[in-house]
Amino acid sequence: MSKYLYYFFIFCFTISNSIYAFGGSLWQNAALVFFFLLALLKGVERLEGIIIYFVGCCLFSIVVNDVPAFFKPLERMVQYLLLLLAVSPLMRSYGIDRLRINLMETIVISLGILSLGSFVFYMAGGGISTIGYFGLSQHPNFLGFFAMITTVTTFALFFRSERKMQKLVIGGLFVVSLLVVMLSAARICLAGSIIGCLVFLYFHYKDRFSRLVLSLVVVGAIAMALFPLYSPFLKGVLYKQTAAMEEESATSSRDAIWATRLEEIRRYPIFGVGCFAVDTRIESDDNYYNPYSRTLGTVELGSTYLGVISQTGVVGFIGFVMILLVSFLHCYKLICATGTFVAMWLMALFAAIGVHMVVEGYATHAGSMQCLFLWLLFSCMMLPAEIIEEEEMRIEEKLGIEYDDDEDDCDNE
Repeated sequence: MSKYLYYFFIFCFTISNSIYAFGGSLWQNAALVFFFLLALLKGVERLEGIIIYFVGCCLFSIVVNDVPAFFKPLERMVQYLLLLLAVSPLMRSYGIDRLRINLMETIVISLGILSLGSFVFYMAGGGISTIGYFGLSQHPNFLGFFAMITTVTTFALFFRSERKMQKLVIGGLFVVSLLVVMLSAARICLAGSIIGCLVFLYFHYKDRFSRLVLSLVVVGAIAMALFPLYSPFLKGVLYKQTAAMEEESATSSRDAIWATRLEEIRRYPIFGVGCFAVDTRIESDDNYYNPYSRTLGTVELGSTYLGVISQTGVVGFIGFVMILLVSFLHCYKLICATGTFVAMWLMALFAAIGVHMVVEGYATHAGSMQCLFLWLLFSCMMLPAEIIEEEEMRIEEKLGIEYDDDEDDCDNE
């Protein structure tokens, strides 16, 4: 009974923080405290050094800079540290690792329900705004992110399932989630969905190149043949792209923000402008766009990569890149050692989010669901092979598949 209450709590937490603004509320912070205490109860065996280094860089960037008080840097640092303690690889043990993969599975299922519900809401004529379809979320970009995660997940599950009825249902969910991505008009989420699916295909068929090529040809042919059916869902994407091309830039909506971040990097190259802040002396004009709120203390970075280096400098960016590299290399080794669907799925999500972070900045935004998911993904990518294989057996048991422990040796590529 307690297990189901735990899953229900996570479901409510995910849905509420997707529909309403995440950050600052008593309920949201209490949920992070709950996840943190639950991890402590599992027992901490070791701490991850690269996470400690990155946290130190974030804190140091605040100390050495005169960050305006309205950004609430210390308050946000406490919330950020709480988030990292709750879901990042900072604290490690077998019990904590198992908790993290269960948390990931439950959140992904919750996001799938949100995506499906948003599609139903659209069919009922709701959730449409001038900037795109937001469905059951608070903004089209958030909905696009959630649907992107669901798209990559259902795509991977489609290739892992074996029963015809399972493939039919999962394939239907994949189509619905992809349509929701299109409805959101979030071009980067559509790109991330495609890249994530292609990365999964690569690892799934990497020792069977002919089947990989055939799969790509079939998927491409189906996409072109069905274009008249799903083209209405692409109106928002096509409108944004047409407007961008008229301005001679595919990223026109981000160019001025990126220019602002680059100027901050030029002015504060070593330690950055300060975590959770921007340089308020850079005024928005024809060349720069520096959106921030003096009332809420929120900022819009326009890119995770540029945001991390502009806020924490080169020293902090080195730490973040190390986290990315360690996550990638460890997950790649998991694929080589276990050949499991779970490891390939995590790598596909990593690829999708890696693309998404080019134009969305949230690695240091403790008040965003994307930030929580990113650090939870890092945790799952660093899991030991033993837990990945246990999770694989759990999923295959649910799908009614007999577990195959054949290893996939990357040295034989």
